[in-house]
Amino acid sequence: MEGQSIVVLDAIANGCVPITSFVGGLNEIISHGKNGFMFDYDDYDGQFLKIKELCQNQYLLMQLRNQTKQILENNQCKKTT
Repeated sequence: MEGQSIVVLDAIANGCVPITSFVGGLNEIISHGKNGFMFDYDDYDGQFLKIKELCQNQYLLMQLRNQTKQILENNQCKKTT
């Protein structure tokens, strides 16, 4: 798990869909469009449009949330309270 953001893994454990930039080892756990979204750090328009799409498409949001569960299983992480 070295090089991967603990904050992102914690957010996933709490039901968030990751929308990140290509930094560190996040590309090892996030597959763009499958279990989250990755953008160049300065692609503000792309990030905004994806957030807007997720807000408007609850079905897509739920699909991605289900896919993020696989990230947790693969990284042996558990939700903390």
